[in-house]
Amino acid sequence: MKKITLLLIAMLTVSVTMAQQKTTYFPIYDGTFGGATYSQKFTFPTGAETWAGFANNNTSIYPLSFPNGGEVKFKATVTADAEVFFKFERLPHPDVDPAIITANVSLLASNAAGTEYSVTIPTHATQTYSSALVYVVTRGVDVTLSEIKIITFDTDGTTVLNTDSPVYDGTFGGATYAQTYNFPTGAETWAGFANNNTSIYPLWFPEQGTVSFKATVSADAEVYFRFEKNPHPDVDPAIVTSNVSLLAANPAGTEYTVDVLGHNTNTYRSAIMYVVTRDVDVSIFEVSITANKPVAGLDDIAANAVKMYPNPASDVLKFSLASNQALDVAVYDMLGKQVLRANAVQSQLNISSLNPGMYFVNMKQGSNSSTQKLLVN
Repeated sequence: MKKITLLLIAMLTVSVTMAQQKTTYFPIYDGTFGGATYSQKFTFPTGAETWAGFANNNTSIYPLSFPNGGEVKFKATVTADAEVFFKFERLPHPDVDPAIITANVSLLASNAAGTEYSVTIPTHATQTYSSALVYVVTRGVDVTLSEIKIITFDTDGTTVLNTDSPVYDGTFGGATYAQTYNFPTGAETWAGFANNNTSIYPLWFPEQGTVSFKATVSADAEVYFRFEKNPHPDVDPAIVTSNVSLLAANPAGTEYTVDVLGHNTNTYRSAIMYVVTRDVDVSIFEVSITANKPVAGLDDIAANAVKMYPNPASDVLKFSLASNQALDVAVYDMLGKQVLRANAVQSQLNISSLNPGMYFVNMKQGSNSSTQKLLVN
């Protein structure tokens, strides 16, 4: 899957032949609040293959490149001393070379829970990598890792150019992985789990969407998801999904889906998951948020092909219409505030008053409409 970015899009063409697009994001719900508890354990058990390890399943971060080097940062908790290391391969097995292997990182039981560690990623001038792995070196020790970040440096070798959030929940060779959420007795009523993969923001659901995930429970439980304008306290407007019933009678790893009922112009910078049922260990993994994007609202923009260009743009945004019917155009910022409006647009719109950044352009042609993203530079 190609890497998804909301900050750069190619020239947009709207026509009757285009179908609705979907954009998928991968949240990492490892931020706890209000007394909720989260555990993510990586184990290299006795009897596992010598090559056993854990593969990243957030393929949206690929390809990775380290022309100026980088580092992996993470937090870890161990009850006995252990070591881990990270590997970046050209492609998944078997076409893995060339590859980068970091030094081993020593995780000490004497350190406080959630101690932050880091390890250098060596420089490679030209190679890209589409496989990211982590290995536990020490057998039989439960290693708890969280807030893992792959950092790419700029040309000075220290300034952070990019930060990616891997999801190392793909096991191979007999390694074992467990990810558990719990809403314990005594936790605040508002306790839950915040997404720490901020690269997915802002989220936008112009044509609704879904949250999909796999879950395993030993007792029936319920969860739901919430999307807020900003992190607390500036949370409104917000979207709250229906509760999802997770059944103990279902097989381990059953896939569940819940609808996200979106709004055309609102964007969201806080994604939260809540466990409704107290004191049940809920194992949830492979979570994905899918936003349905209107490519042609056609029946939006009727049977008339429309081109909006250039994109990115700076001073003038142009439109090419297949009919003589003019457009009514409204431009919104990332908070949903209307910042520019023009009626009866035939060919172009002056956008020189807009500051650089991402905007949403709503185009109406008669009773039909379509909303698209625009980057102003």
